Amino acid sequence: MGRYAIVKKDTGVVENVVLWDGKSQWSPPAGCIAVVADEAVGPKFIMQEDGTFKRPPDPEPVEPKKTLEQLVTELTVKVDGLAKDVSDLKATK
Repeated sequence: MGRYAIVKKDTGVVENVVLWDGKSQWSPPAGCIAVVADEAVGPKFIMQEDGTFKRPPDPEPVEPKKTLEQLVTELTVKVDGLAKDVSDLKATK
């Protein structure tokens, strides 16, 4: 069994990797080609014109919108507000 990268013809991006004997009746999905690939190649790799594969760029780090401390503070304020609401309701009965 060989390892084949399923590469989109229009972008050169690896969509998936499969094991195939290279002989049995199978063909890649429409718009794709099957290219022999080693163990290092995986989805999102980019096939170069010379047939080698390039690792995809690392994603940009995402900064959290709020820190954990900010989230805890907001939650505490909400819980305190709910507790006050419950006390107010009990006082009206």
